[in-house]
Amino acid sequence: MRALFFVTMMTVGLVGLSLPALAQSTPSPDPPSVSTSRAGGPGERPSGESLGPDGIYATLMPGDSPRGLYLQAKYGSMAALRAVSNCPEGLPLENVKLCLSNGLEQFAAALDPIAPKLPEALRTLPTQLREASRKVKAAKTKEEARAVVAKVIADVRKSIDFVRADDPTTVAFATRTGGLAADVLASVDAKIEKCAGI
Repeated sequence: MRALFFVTMMTVGLVGLSLPALAQSTPSPDPPSVSTSRAGGPGERPSGESLGPDGIYATLMPGDSPRGLYLQAKYGSMAALRAVSNCPEGLPLENVKLCLSNGLEQFAAALDPIAPKLPEALRTLPTQLREASRKVKAAKTKEEARAVVAKVIADVRKSIDFVRADDPTTVAFATRTGGLAADVLASVDAKIEKCAGI
C-alpha cells in the first residue's frame, strides 16, 4: 500500500512539473500581422484594401462591361455626393456655390475616362455636368442657379431617352448611369434651396 501511494504521488508530481515545462517549451504562435496601410491623402493611390477603383472595386469592375462601367460611375457619384453633402448650409449662395461647383466638376472628371465607352447619347455627360458647374458658379441668385440645374437634369433625362439598343442590358445600364448624374445634380439643387437669401 505504501509503495502504491509513493508511486501515485510521484506521478502527480511529475505531471505537475511537466505542465509548466511544456508551456515554456512550446513556442507561442506569432501574433497576426496588422497592416499599417491606410488610405493616403489627396493624390495618393488608395491601399489595396480600399473601396476605390484601385482597391476592392477593381475586382468588381470586369473591364469595359456595362456592369464594370456602371460601378466606376457609381463610385464617382458617391464621391461627388459626399463632396456636395459637405458643402455648408444656411449661408448665402455666394459662399456655397464654389463648393457645389467643385462637386459637379469632380463627378465630371470621374466620368471622363468612361464617357467614350458609354452609349452614344450619354457620352456628353461630363460636358453637361461641367456646364452646370460653370453656370452655378456664375449664378447671382438661388433662382438662377436652380434653373440651371433643372435644365441640365432635363437634358440628362432626354439623353437617357435617346438611348436605343436591342439589348435590354444596355438600356438598363444607360438608365442607371444617367440616373447617377441626375442624382448628383438633384443633390446640388437641394443645397441651393437651403441657401440663405434669394
